[in-house]
Amino acid sequence: MASALGMKEAKGVLIQSTVKGGAGEAAGLKEGDVILSVDGKGVNAGNELQSYIATHHPGDRVVVKIYREGSVTEKTVTLKAREEDKEVVNTSEPVKEDEESSVESPRIVKFDNLGLSVRSMTADEKKELEVDRGVIVADVRPYGEAFNRAIGRTW
Repeated sequence: MASALGMKEAKGVLIQSTVKGGAGEAAGLKEGDVILSVDGKGVNAGNELQSYIATHHPGDRVVVKIYREGSVTEKTVTLKAREEDKEVVNTSEPVKEDEESSVESPRIVKFDNLGLSVRSMTADEKKELEVDRGVIVADVRPYGEAFNRAIGRTW
């Protein structure tokens, strides 16, 4: 592939497509470009690139060095949240009680794309934390997005 693109050596991460309206497209990245480095750090595998980008937040800027049609250029990419990351859960809904008992049944919501599950807070937890509403991290999948950002980890 590197030879077909005119590169002297096989390195970098080939862009197979960009997300319509995404950060890469907005920065001018195109299908067929090869990302050589991000913020001066060389990348040679897709997961390496994803891991580095995962350490940043929407709105952060990164400098991407790319190979395109025989030349190397740099592009500044302003990171954006992915559409699936914009899902919002209404935590103000009251927790329903089981009709046969007064024990609360917290609702669990999974965010598979983040590797995270949250549950509604019990009345006791709200009282203890002195809040009116909120969620508790119920589960974090190892090496998922939430895990990589240290969400829900205890030290």
